[in-house]
Amino acid sequence: MSPNGGNSIRKVVVASTIGTVLEWYDFGVYGMAAALVFNKLFFPNSSPWVGTLLAFATFGVGFFARPFGGMLFGYVGDRIGRKTALMATIIIMGLGTTLIGLLPTYRTIGFWAPVLLIVLRLVQGFGAGAEYAGALVFIVESSKERRGFFGSFPSVSIPISIMLYSGIFGLLSMMPQGAFLDWGWRIPFLLSIVTAAVGLYLRAGLHETQQFLEKKEKTKVNPIRQVFSKHPKELIITALLQFQGVHTYIIQAFVLSYLVSTLKFAKAFSSYALLIAAFIGIFVLIISGVVADKKGLKAVSLVGAVLSGLFAFPMFALLNTGNPFIVILAMTIGLGAAYVMWGPSSVLLPLLFPVESRYSGVVIGREFANAIVGGSAPFIATLLLHISHGSPWSVAAYMVVSSAIVFVSIFVIKEDTIRKNS
Repeated sequence: MSPNGGNSIRKVVVASTIGTVLEWYDFGVYGMAAALVFNKLFFPNSSPWVGTLLAFATFGVGFFARPFGGMLFGYVGDRIGRKTALMATIIIMGLGTTLIGLLPTYRTIGFWAPVLLIVLRLVQGFGAGAEYAGALVFIVESSKERRGFFGSFPSVSIPISIMLYSGIFGLLSMMPQGAFLDWGWRIPFLLSIVTAAVGLYLRAGLHETQQFLEKKEKTKVNPIRQVFSKHPKELIITALLQFQGVHTYIIQAFVLSYLVSTLKFAKAFSSYALLIAAFIGIFVLIISGVVADKKGLKAVSLVGAVLSGLFAFPMFALLNTGNPFIVILAMTIGLGAAYVMWGPSSVLLPLLFPVESRYSGVVIGREFANAIVGGSAPFIATLLLHISHGSPWSVAAYMVVSSAIVFVSIFVIKEDTIRKNS
């Protein structure tokens, strides 16, 4: 029987990737709204920088719900089925994001507005906790060959989602300021229901992978207990690899705020600059996957970690020129380098764990670390900028250290482990 349980690899890739598009779209929409409008709508009594800091704090809150959703749906994915877990996550994510678009602001209900915002942000995070990991697991188990190429598509969903929400926000930011703050900002959140519905329909037609079905019949282990007792090293490596997210979250959220608040660019320009960088990033991710199939997932990931670290300081130097074309170039190179690191290294994650505890291993290692590392990145960057009196060099240093951690984490992965779990 085929390794993908009767699914065509194309069907697996499309159905898996559309859910990760929704995951990154939901979190990206929130990050962009936090950078551009939430300080005014939900924290209006704070100074501008404190309001922005609080808005980014709510961005980080969603990441603290991800590990708990990840553990629940990782267990479901290992014991009941990958498909069941992926169906549940896409429903919860779509619901949480849509309800944020319907939320009254501080002007209407006062204190309860930021409270409800945090609650719905937690719902978003709970649903997203097992989404990306599940997509990677499904694709890796469905493709014995060209895993770098096929496995790049969950990561391709990142720039696709960036293009969607930055393009939408770019258009909406051209509205009169009053209308945008009143109702325009809600549109990107409400649109997530469309992606959720399409993803749910596509995933309903998937079959479980043959690898999972064979292990489910032979083993009845508790996947969470097995991960902690037998694979602590792999769990630590998975966790440390999440420092790769520092680069993407800083560029996707913090840099937008930096362009508008510090460099005084228009919101529309910032959105379109990110859109261009994301569009080029799609090709970077796919090419990285193709090269990884020839040169190895580890080798390409290591190159990406080096490039990301080397470009951190030059990126801010180029941003500070204030030249629109140079700013777009800086964001494009910065995001592209991060994607060379992110794409192939993400495909490595499912191959660190055996089939019977694979879903749980990836989500536990990934999401607990992301709660600390990923969600806090824009918050930490904003705080560093304030402490350094508007100088971005401390933020660049933060990115360099993150790249070094990723490099070491990839370097210590053994090829024997990857072969054994393939």
